[in-house]
Amino acid sequence: MVGCSDSDLKIGAAKQSGNYFKFAESLSEQLKADGEFKVKVMETSGSATNVRQLNNNNFQLAFAQNDVAYDAYHAVGIFRGGFEMNAFSAVAGLYTEACHVIVRADSNINKISDLSGKKVSVGELHSGTEKNALQILETYNLADSYKITQINLSYDDSIQAIKNNKIDAFFVTLAVNDNLIKKLSNELQIKVLPVENDKVEKIIDNYTYYSPYTIPAGTYKGQTEDVNTVGIKSLLLVSNNLSDDDVYKITSIFFKNSGKYGDILPKNYSITPENASKNVSVPFHKGASKYYAEKGILVPTDYK
Repeated sequence: MVGCSDSDLKIGAAKQSGNYFKFAESLSEQLKADGEFKVKVMETSGSATNVRQLNNNNFQLAFAQNDVAYDAYHAVGIFRGGFEMNAFSAVAGLYTEACHVIVRADSNINKISDLSGKKVSVGELHSGTEKNALQILETYNLADSYKITQINLSYDDSIQAIKNNKIDAFFVTLAVNDNLIKKLSNELQIKVLPVENDKVEKIIDNYTYYSPYTIPAGTYKGQTEDVNTVGIKSLLLVSNNLSDDDVYKITSIFFKNSGKYGDILPKNYSITPENASKNVSVPFHKGASKYYAEKGILVPTDYK
């Protein structure tokens, strides 16, 4: 294992407008304040890029969706046909991100099955959002390209497209306190489509890394009722090239400053070792496991 003290740590985030970037900047400040780490936050297209760069040690830390990390680690899903990416491991599970399906409020689309024959952005190519969108559409028997017109747009491009009536709907997976959809709802009347309970159960049966999730009424302007959907946990990951001592320090700093992430986290959620150790789809780094063990928590570290 290579130590990283007094050298650069690159953190893979996502677009600057999103929660991953804000979280990465906050963590970067805490790590730099400790005095042992030089840190640079990297803007990326999101989870899939982050795990690839992390696996190649181009990034030393990164944020990614739980499902994307699992697929990369086992070379399944969007990474099927490639090699297993298991040169990274977990530091902590973070908050749950909600799968959103957004349409204009003035449309006649009121449920996901109404997307048949429509033009829908499923997120950027090979992104976590695209993966979630296709799995949700598959559950509704809408994943085939002849049933809906699928296009791959970034979040920002999706927002502009729906404003300009260039698309009928778009998928986005993010935390409910992220400003992206809140800002859109202040500029355009929108609806968030629900995932019906039977479909939620089917999705979770097929893909165990999902969980039921409710977007509370009032989260977005004009949203008068709770919206049921599915959620995916986000993870803080680290390169296995980092030494156990350095990852132990990073983990300690991360939790010591957990109270400083409040503006980034969903309401009524706090980061604790107990929360962070649950429902994580890849093994933990041995340096992180040392920290958890000191708190009386055992986490898996069975590197391949």
